[in-house]
Amino acid sequence: LGVLKCGAVALPLDVRSPADRLRRTLAHSGARVAIADAARMALLAEAMPEGAQALRIEDIPASADDFG
Repeated sequence: LGVLKCGAVALPLDVRSPADRLRRTLAHSGARVAIADAARMALLAEAMPEGAQALRIEDIPASADDFG
């Protein structure tokens, strides 16, 4: 619900899909930011469209207080 309230969309991706399919899915979705865990970061970063960024979930602060 929080994703929708901030104007974003959750797009689940199957990491077992071929890299080309992930690239097309992300490009067609218009994704500008994607989040992945460390184990899947390389695959996601490779599939991101130009100008978009991939973020590692472990690097995102857990609460607003962590933004300092």
